[in-house]
Amino acid sequence: MFLMLAQASLAMQTAFSCLLVCLLEFYYRRVAREAWLRWFAFSWVAQAAYAASLWLALDNHGRGLTVRAAASLLGFIVPATFALTGIALLRGRAPSRTWIAALYLVGLAAAAITFAAGLPYPIDGVEVLRIHNIPRYICYGLASLLAAAAFARHGLQRRLAGSLVTAAAWAIFGLLNLVRGWQWIESSTWAVRGAENNPELVRLALIVFVTNSVVWIVMSIGVGLLLTETAERSERRTRAALRELQEAQTERGRLAQLVEQSRDAILVVSEGQLRYLNGAAANLLGYTADQIPSLFMKPLGEVCGIAGQDPMRARMDGSIAAAGVWEGQSEWRNRLTGERIPVLVGAFAMGARKGDTASTGLIGRDLREWVRLEEELRQAQRQEALGRMAGGIAHDFNNLLTVMMGYASLALEGGLSEPLRQNIGEILAAARRAAAITDRLRAFGRRQTLRVEAFDLNALVDLMRATLDKLAEWNVELSFDLCQTPLPVRADAAQIEQVLMNLVLNARQAIDGRGRIAVRTSRANPKEAPAGDTRELVKFEVEDSGSGIESDVLEHIFDPYFTTRSTGTGLGLSMAYGIIHQSEGQIRVASRPGRGSVFTVLLPACDPAELAGSAADRADTDEVEGSEALMALDDRPEVAAFVAACLAHYGYRVTTYTDSESALAAVREGAAAPQLVIRDVMMPGVPLREFAARMRVLRPGLPMVLMSGLPEASLAPLIEGTGGYFIPKPFAPEQLAGLVRRALDAGAILAGRE
Repeated sequence: MFLMLAQASLAMQTAFSCLLVCLLEFYYRRVAREAWLRWFAFSWVAQAAYAASLWLALDNHGRGLTVRAAASLLGFIVPATFALTGIALLRGRAPSRTWIAALYLVGLAAAAITFAAGLPYPIDGVEVLRIHNIPRYICYGLASLLAAAAFARHGLQRRLAGSLVTAAAWAIFGLLNLVRGWQWIESSTWAVRGAENNPELVRLALIVFVTNSVVWIVMSIGVGLLLTETAERSERRTRAALRELQEAQTERGRLAQLVEQSRDAILVVSEGQLRYLNGAAANLLGYTADQIPSLFMKPLGEVCGIAGQDPMRARMDGSIAAAGVWEGQSEWRNRLTGERIPVLVGAFAMGARKGDTASTGLIGRDLREWVRLEEELRQAQRQEALGRMAGGIAHDFNNLLTVMMGYASLALEGGLSEPLRQNIGEILAAARRAAAITDRLRAFGRRQTLRVEAFDLNALVDLMRATLDKLAEWNVELSFDLCQTPLPVRADAAQIEQVLMNLVLNARQAIDGRGRIAVRTSRANPKEAPAGDTRELVKFEVEDSGSGIESDVLEHIFDPYFTTRSTGTGLGLSMAYGIIHQSEGQIRVASRPGRGSVFTVLLPACDPAELAGSAADRADTDEVEGSEALMALDDRPEVAAFVAACLAHYGYRVTTYTDSESALAAVREGAAAPQLVIRDVMMPGVPLREFAARMRVLRPGLPMVLMSGLPEASLAPLIEGTGGYFIPKPFAPEQLAGLVRRALDAGAILAGRE
């Protein structure tokens, strides 16, 4: 009965050990290559071998020294392997060679000692069993408890029920072995020989069989549950990793699409040879999509057409090696057109994969548009500087015209002979035409304010004949076909002149060699009016026999800075477009290549009575004379003298000064008591507002008349707060005298109210 129970127990241990070995090895190979799994499997291999050696010892007592040596050795190798399993689980990696050597040497020493100590005794005697079982059970118990602690920690850390169940099985097994070791110490009569007749040994064998069966079943359940849980977690991790991989691939696809859709040229270079370029780079360099694969592994200089002296070749590699980045300007060549393209290049080092050479990424930005805009900016700055100069010239010229026109007007009022009167009249007419030219100069310099008034379009065009003839030059015939009746419009005459000049100049530039330009004025046909516009319109047209305009260019003809010529700002037609729309009109163009162009400007007509009213305003001859004491200030002595002569002609008493401090000192000291001050706005020395404030402290309520060769709108920040009346230069004597009279009368009225 004892032998049968012992053999059944050994068979059960062997079967469960083989089962656990198969489970652990399968999991190790297919799911997770963790060190503790392999040591766990080794433990059960050793346990199965030990059970087999005991089986042989029980089955045939005559196996001699071989069976005894195997049983002794395996009996102590198994607990050492148990301990190494626990250490591997605690460390999270394979035990060190020191631990392996130390534990196996201890097991080998224990096996050798027990084997040598048991040799004098028969294998089935009491002495051999006590010598072998007592230390073996103690080693089994301690190693099992170590494994139990390791599995319990593993289960608590990772929240694995299988590890906790396995830890419980290890703990029970360890405690049972310690109890069995203590039982063998207490008993001195247990032996295989005669065990069939020893009820105590039979009962022990039955308890061992039952307890071992429970332990192995619980151990198998725990291991199976542990492997199932870890497999599920591994599967979840695998799925999560797969999702992350798919997301990374999707993101990589997006980045690849971003690189391909980028408007900047992107290239990758390794050891000076091209490894990749995107579509923008291919387009920039003149390659088709089919040619891109053939460019790989070619030298970068050959693909991009980089010149030998290009700084990119000399500096990029050194800067990349030192700092990892480089930025500079280069010139690449388009292989189809041969054009040298300025490119802003940013280079950066790219991390190399293992076994692969380091690469450099290049991002190139086409600078042609930037260069064009920079040139346009420089051109606009030159235009602005020229405009400022033109405005300054107009200001100085107006001062001279003020004197010339003023003295000529005064001379005409004297008793002159008719021939002399005609001569002076011609001088005055020429001066007025010069004043019109200064108005155009101020318009060119963007320093002309908008002055809307009624005027005859025919008269304006007729007045500009001489100027337009100079624009047309000798080899272009300029003709005028003007309406026989007046064409009254209400707009800024100077700006309409600017539009006409721009259109004639544009027509001249469209003619290569000889040609003709026609300027026509007429009343517009109602069919020519925009849809829904019922106003009466007048028009003027500028037609040329030039090269005409392509249809794709025609839609951009009024865009700012748009030009098809190598010279020019592209602002002339856009200015004309803005002026006409500001005047509530329309500008149109009709053109065909090789057939010339016709620009038509439509302007709203005004009531002819407004023309008469405007003329009446200009011919108004109100009372302008007086006898008051006046003070005139201008930094130009000739202008101050003219103002004095002009006003003295109308009876005023005028004192002149060329600087503000002298005038203020004269009033402060009582040398002068002016009833009105006339002053140039932009005199050096005391600023206008400070001068007005100081003068009115000395003479409260003193009216002021301000004059300047610049328009009032551009001087608004200087004039604001002074309360002065403004008159632009050049002016006629009667205009100045009339304004002075109105200012004096208004001042008297205000003083009376006070």
